Amino acid sequence: MISLGLRARSNIKIFKLFPYLNNATCDERRDMWMSLVLPLFNAAWILLKAEPSEGRKERLHNLWRQTFKRFMFLSKHTPSLLVNKLVALDINGIMEDNCLVACEKWKSRQRNEEFVKDCVESKLLVRKQMNPVRGVPNVFCKIVNWMGKPCPKCKGSLLNPWHLKIAHNIEIDTSEELLSRMQNMVDEEAKESGKNKSKKLPRKDVINLLKPFLEKKMDSLREIYRDLLV
Repeated sequence: MISLGLRARSNIKIFKLFPYLNNATCDERRDMWMSLVLPLFNAAWILLKAEPSEGRKERLHNLWRQTFKRFMFLSKHTPSLLVNKLVALDINGIMEDNCLVACEKWKSRQRNEEFVKDCVESKLLVRKQMNPVRGVPNVFCKIVNWMGKPCPKCKGSLLNPWHLKIAHNIEIDTSEELLSRMQNMVDEEAKESGKNKSKKLPRKDVINLLKPFLEKKMDSLREIYRDLLV
């Protein structure tokens, strides 16, 4: 029942935000999911702590991955490892933090005292990680979805880099390699601009830097698909 409610509320938000998400960058789509959908799971994380069934735990993890894919306009074939990398959150750590805060609130209530979050913040770990899609155009999502398309020549196979290399002797970058190359491009541009780690490139500059690179990649993938249709 919890999963049905979370899925329904997530779908409503996607429906309302579709015109914005359709043209938004990967960064903006991720921010919308972090702001509007991830907080819906806070109560479920606390229940998950006491859940003995590993199957039910995995179903909840699959559910938040599905909601993330839908907000990012990613296909269902997108690997979970890539989703975890794009989210860049320690979900288990967030679960532990939520449980700790809930326990401290209950103890304060038993003592008839007002809960002060400052008293537990020192016990919470810093779980923020670098945003891997900061300023990345939504063309990246189209490239990831292309890799999840069925191969026109091989029944039951997808157009992922491993299949193309083994079956068709075609080499393309994996999604993880693309993320790494884009990060290197941004870092090099930041160095040339005299930016340090504390002062990052503006998002507009990152978009202008990465968009031609990703569009060129997308064009090359379309050519590969046309060649496979012959």
